[in-house]
Amino acid sequence: MANGNKNLNENWRETKAELKKNFNQLTEEDLELKPGREQEMIDRISQRLKKTPEEANRLVRDTAKRFQSITGSATAEIAKANQRLHETWHKTKDALKKDFGKLTEEDLELKPGREQETFDRIGKRLNRTADEAGRLVRDTAKRFQTPVNEENKSKITA
Repeated sequence: MANGNKNLNENWRETKAELKKNFNQLTEEDLELKPGREQEMIDRISQRLKKTPEEANRLVRDTAKRFQSITGSATAEIAKANQRLHETWHKTKDALKKDFGKLTEEDLELKPGREQETFDRIGKRLNRTADEAGRLVRDTAKRFQTPVNEENKSKITA
């Protein structure tokens, strides 16, 4: 099972959501994935779904595989989008504060590689999902970003 742990961890958020959607009897506790304790999670899923540990493991791995190809191609795009977000964060943060007065400095703290946590905090504060908050933040940031085509043109002409 150790070989698949890296991919499982990389895609866990999506995998977990899909498992909960398909097996509504699974709880957050059942699906808690802790490093080095994956087998305990598989055992909990196995018990909850009344399947053997091998069946539960296969179910989890097969579900995770659906997201691996998506994740691989999307990772580069997400990294680029996050880089553009960080480049304009000061202006984006000011605009978000102006548009949504109840957002705090803590809500708007943005750290490299932890953008999703910022979206989660903003979503909670605004009573929106993290996905909605992420779209809101990215749409706000776009006001301050040079279009990708223009970036490429300036590099070519420079």
